[in-house]
Amino acid sequence: MLKEYLSKHKISNFEKVKPYLYGSNSHWDLGLCKAHFPSPGDCKYGEGCEWGHAELSEKEKLYMSQLGDAGKGFLMSLNSV
Repeated sequence: MLKEYLSKHKISNFEKVKPYLYGSNSHWDLGLCKAHFPSPGDCKYGEGCEWGHAELSEKEKLYMSQLGDAGKGFLMSLNSV
């Protein structure tokens, strides 16, 4: 079902931030849009994008901060824009 949706909307997993970049794994993937994170940019899918564009919640930031250097580095990159 997901594969059909992605195909229909021409969206792929390559267009989201890989979880290992913030120290997580595929079981705890936050589904962040690669065009928008870590630096806010224009996503070519706009509101039709299935990946997250919203500012990280405090719980998501806390989660990332507990993921070691990768999580802390990702959060620092968000604060530098």
